[in-house]
Amino acid sequence: MADPLSRSPASPRSPAAGPPDPRQARVGSPAGEHLLRVTLACNQRCGFCNADGNAPDSCRGRVHVQAELSRVAAAGVTRVTFTGGEPTTLADLAELVGDARAAGMTWIGLQTNATMLGSRPGLARDLAGRGLRAAFVSLHAPEAALADALTVSPGGHALTVAGVRAAIDAGIAVNLNAVLCAPNAGGVDAHLRWTWREFGRDGGTRVLSVVAPVARAWENRHLIPRLSAVAAGLRAALPAAERLGMRVQIPALCGMPLCLLGGVERFADELHWPGAPPLVPARTYLASCSGCVHRARCSGIWKRYLTLYGPAEFVPVTRSP
Repeated sequence: MADPLSRSPASPRSPAAGPPDPRQARVGSPAGEHLLRVTLACNQRCGFCNADGNAPDSCRGRVHVQAELSRVAAAGVTRVTFTGGEPTTLADLAELVGDARAAGMTWIGLQTNATMLGSRPGLARDLAGRGLRAAFVSLHAPEAALADALTVSPGGHALTVAGVRAAIDAGIAVNLNAVLCAPNAGGVDAHLRWTWREFGRDGGTRVLSVVAPVARAWENRHLIPRLSAVAAGLRAALPAAERLGMRVQIPALCGMPLCLLGGVERFADELHWPGAPPLVPARTYLASCSGCVHRARCSGIWKRYLTLYGPAEFVPVTRSP
């Protein structure tokens, strides 16, 4: 077998192209898409997980999932993403994907760590055959030791990489998500370059989330980095990734305020999503935010973050980028 690091970024499924427009092909939850939490169980134990095991929107068993699919289909929803926990721990996940298709879903996605796709031969093809279109895969570091430590999953990194390959080979569109926390936030450039060598354009959009001070992450608050330090790494890494041809995205609630992203705002969801930002009680604005050009589209700052590090990092932007 060839060294995976020697693979060309441009595969037959991924023709060469110029630098992408960062405003296009954004990953997220567009209007009409429903996130369906089919389990709270997970085969990893990430210290930064934003789920606390008590999500009120979780479904309990196939009958409940079928009922929820019928409910949202009647409301006109045609896109659904299965999330968790880790959905691939369910023995009947393929049947649930088939149920979604039977309910009228025209697009079916999966949020996953992909380890089961890597360890169960044929699972990715079975899911694709039932109608799975896309997988949003958590992959937090290029180094196996660091990734396995972050997920508390010895051997997990290798299985995730194998799972991504299995999904790609099955024709499932893959996008990769890294949660930036204190141990890995300084390696954004190396991480992006590694994913490019590994998967090229088949790795889809590289989403760079930032650990949120909620649930398990708040219990492990030593993992929460200063956002200004993370932003400095993003400013150094993202233009280079763009030149390689990568699509990179910083999500909204799982990202950081635009005031910290001077020079790379174009990669942020909040700069492009229409309408007002979501109102989250756990977030707030500073008095000085009223004078920021980004105020109308900013979803604010986590209150708990301010208790850790204070407000000094957040300086209003007075001129449009």
